Amino acid sequence: MDAAECSDSQSTNEDPTFPGSDAEEAAIIVVPENAQARLAFSEVAEWLGEQNQMPSVREAQDIARKCIWVARSQKKDPEVTRLLRHFVSGALSSSSPMSSPQQEQASRRTNNPPEPVVELWHGFYYLTLGEPPQQPWRGWTVGSLRVQQSLNDVVLCLRSDNNAMYGVRPHQALFQLHMTGRFCLQQISKSSATYLGSNLVSREQHVLNEPSMMVTFGALSYRVQYARFSHSENYRSQLVNYLKEHLKTPITSADLSLTPTPSDMAGIRVGQWHLTTGTIGSGVSGRVSIGTNISGTVVALKRMTVDKGKVEVRPFQEKLETLSSLVESHNENRILRLVEVITDDARGVNRTADLWFVLTPAVADTLYSISVKGLLGDGKDR
Repeated sequence: MDAAECSDSQSTNEDPTFPGSDAEEAAIIVVPENAQARLAFSEVAEWLGEQNQMPSVREAQDIARKCIWVARSQKKDPEVTRLLRHFVSGALSSSSPMSSPQQEQASRRTNNPPEPVVELWHGFYYLTLGEPPQQPWRGWTVGSLRVQQSLNDVVLCLRSDNNAMYGVRPHQALFQLHMTGRFCLQQISKSSATYLGSNLVSREQHVLNEPSMMVTFGALSYRVQYARFSHSENYRSQLVNYLKEHLKTPITSADLSLTPTPSDMAGIRVGQWHLTTGTIGSGVSGRVSIGTNISGTVVALKRMTVDKGKVEVRPFQEKLETLSSLVESHNENRILRLVEVITDDARGVNRTADLWFVLTPAVADTLYSISVKGLLGDGKDR
């Protein structure tokens, strides 16, 4: 689903992430999914259109505008209409005496026709490396509206968590760029939950390893997805520069080639590892791919197909385990070591089975490729 589909294009063919459009360099977009999120988004859009004389409010508006795209016209939203009616009726019923079913039916017959469907501003939030957050080393702050101090880069709603409809804290979470070149999410508040898919986000970084994922802040649900520009060569150059300049992470395009922007074509998962590339190497004993997990750890996965009675892999596994023990005892992280072994036949009932040896570190270059590039010195320079 692309940006045009997410925003429903407001009955036009407008795509705000297309080259030459407002959000053409968006790296990720965050699209309101449930009724609460769409209502909150529309309220934020209304607020951004207001002229305010207070300098602190104008500053908050200027910052928030950098991360939001709003369609040119409003759109009817029956689901939000039902939500508001339910919310109002719930508030009224809690403050007034209960009526009998007969009274309710009579009231419905004598009431005026149903109110018209609510019209809302639609759109999405987006992050671009060309517009760094206020504090690049920290990331893009996400939460409800704040003014005067600690302003948010992404304003999800105008009300804080004392409103049961939204449940979002002033400082809810952070979006940040991970050293793999992918975006990650990190919780700030202890008072309101943030979920990435079905995983509760903690203060540790949770990497977005899928092209499209659900994220929930309090009661507000969104779909976060990598945008069109994040798959381009221009973005790759922008990514290297951003990591070096703002996050002081020395990295090369070759390093980032191990963890390219997630796409619909790379949806294979082995255990906790999302495969980021196809086969990058092969030999008589198996094929090698690159994978990463939600923490952003990058590994090499060596896949071997084992036929019972013909191939004995136990000696190979024991060698890797012995090497890993030696490496860990000497605190040496530059030598290959075994992380885990995964099989698709844990009970051993099939004649053949696939084994994945998960190995680290995963590197973009080998000694041979470095030598070919002339990066190895001669004699004492090596």
